[in-house]
Amino acid sequence: FTPAKDYKISEIAVDGESLDLTSVNVLAAYKYQFTNVQANHTITVDFASTAVVLTYNANGGYFATTNVLSKTQTYSTVASNTSYATTITLYTPNPVRPNHTFTGWNTKEDGTGVSVASGAVYTTLFGSIDAEIFAIWKINTYTITTRAEANGKITDTATVNHGSSFTVEMTPNEGYKVSSYTID
Repeated sequence: FTPAKDYKISEIAVDGESLDLTSVNVLAAYKYQFTNVQANHTITVDFASTAVVLTYNANGGYFATTNVLSKTQTYSTVASNTSYATTITLYTPNPVRPNHTFTGWNTKEDGTGVSVASGAVYTTLFGSIDAEIFAIWKINTYTITTRAEANGKITDTATVNHGSSFTVEMTPNEGYKVSSYTID
């Protein structure tokens, strides 16, 4: 039995009984020898793909070149018996999201998993099963700079999230009034 490229032996059964494959190189040709044959026998082999799909979830954004919310990348695992190693170079370019900055990829949607970087090469991080990574975003912020001349005070300079509101309070000292204000 010889698996094709990007396939492995997943099961061998002799007369309906599965063989233990722990000591078998499931990527290479395998020979089974019947000895002292005194009856009919049936041997079957199943092959499984070693290709794995990594899904890139834009997590509220999209991929600008295609306007899609997710992309997939197929890669092949390299196995030795039942131990797998995978090497994958992460897809670029990154997704976009209006009024946000892309900060990287993570194995969890909320960013609490393993962080991974676009264009980087990873070995064994994703294993031999399909996986998904999520875009992590930081909302764009803006600085509102305030400055009061003598005889009064004004709300301190602040950083504000995109789309938020911010109120600036101008308070003249006793006996004074706000005579003018300038925005930008």
